[in-house]
Amino acid sequence: AISAVAAGAIDVGNTALESAPAPSKKPTFFGVSLSTVDAKDKQGFILYGTGTAIAAPMATFAKSRLHAKSVSITYPSNIPAEVEGTNIVKAALEYEGIKKVYSAGFTSSDTNLTEPFDAAHAGKTTLFIAFNSGGPACSHTYLTLKSLGIHTQALVNGPCDTPTVAKADGGQLPAGWYYAQAV
Repeated sequence: AISAVAAGAIDVGNTALESAPAPSKKPTFFGVSLSTVDAKDKQGFILYGTGTAIAAPMATFAKSRLHAKSVSITYPSNIPAEVEGTNIVKAALEYEGIKKVYSAGFTSSDTNLTEPFDAAHAGKTTLFIAFNSGGPACSHTYLTLKSLGIHTQALVNGPCDTPTVAKADGGQLPAGWYYAQAV
């Protein structure tokens, strides 16, 4: 009895969501698409852009406004949209001429991110990017940076601007973080 499906920016479960209305050929409308699955949906309509439109501008901002010379990126490696977004940012950083780009993933259940931060050379680059979609990963990022004594400027996704992160920082959002959002 529905005429269409309106979907938000979805990280996980896109295939299941899109296969449900497929037999009825009901359209699914995405404001922003975070998954390559969405672009392949014959009944899907993406109104405001794909992961590239959201992630790539982080590199332009990193280069032109933050004057990054080298970048560390961490991301939840068990969320396909986060892996795709990280790859887009890495490619865009390299396009911008930033040659030293290091990245490392972690699972969304990890709370101590010391190992992936070390693997991504966090604290040894001029910019740290936390590419994740908010929630506990943001507060775990902040707490790990704090425990390691890393004060490199940080660029994070807009969803890290949440009460969860503020709570991890004693009631305030981390000072000096840049919050990127493109819609």
